[in-house]
Amino acid sequence: MPESYVKALAFFGIWLIVEVLFFTVFYFGADKLPQSWEKSRTNAAFGILGGGLKALLILSLIFLSLLMLPLPKYVQKSISKSYFSKFGHDNSPQLVSFVDTNFSGLGSNVIKAVAVSPDQKKIVKLGFTEKNPIINIAEEKVMLTKINKARTEIGVDKLVLDDKLSEVALSHGIEMFAGGFLSHLSADGSSPFDRLNKQQISYFFAGENLAIAPDLDSAFNALMESPGHKANILSGDYGKVGIAVLGAGSKGNIYVQEFTD
Repeated sequence: MPESYVKALAFFGIWLIVEVLFFTVFYFGADKLPQSWEKSRTNAAFGILGGGLKALLILSLIFLSLLMLPLPKYVQKSISKSYFSKFGHDNSPQLVSFVDTNFSGLGSNVIKAVAVSPDQKKIVKLGFTEKNPIINIAEEKVMLTKINKARTEIGVDKLVLDDKLSEVALSHGIEMFAGGFLSHLSADGSSPFDRLNKQQISYFFAGENLAIAPDLDSAFNALMESPGHKANILSGDYGKVGIAVLGAGSKGNIYVQEFTD
């Protein structure tokens, strides 16, 4: 079990033990208190105040812990704006530090957006293989729309979706899922240019973007935050693009983009 999971389970386990001990002491000790105190408004006020603060602390801890998970950005945004998250951030920096130190790895086993460096020698091991990935044609069209919107915003002509380039992208995506890796190099050592040449695709300029992510928005943002990949997306040297989106369920999706002039 990952260390971050052990820490989280240990913390909540200790919390539960403390709660049981506190309840036990209070249950057996309450009989020794004067009946006048038990029925007093002061006792009731302390009970309400203590219970309220405890509930606020627990909810703040839960909401801050949720921010450690790789949830969709709109969910994280909603959580961060909630009253309980703001209360924890604004009033208890110690609580924020504790959550960050002990729970920050809760999402480490859930796939996050990774854009593969243009360095063709880099290989990212996926840690799993997928022999029958789901081909998501609808998301390929959405990705094209996002690419062309970004290009239009800076005054660059839109890219045309090319079927042959998409076939190259799809073939490489299938190979990477089957082999459990992410790389610009194929298993036999061939480069993106070799794969284009093999399909007899003519070009003067060419480039390739690769990413693995839980969703399309995360993949596109990761590519746009990488200077090399962003340059490919916005380059005026390119006029065509091939796109493939392959899914492996909760393990993530591979996104492949092939560019040529």
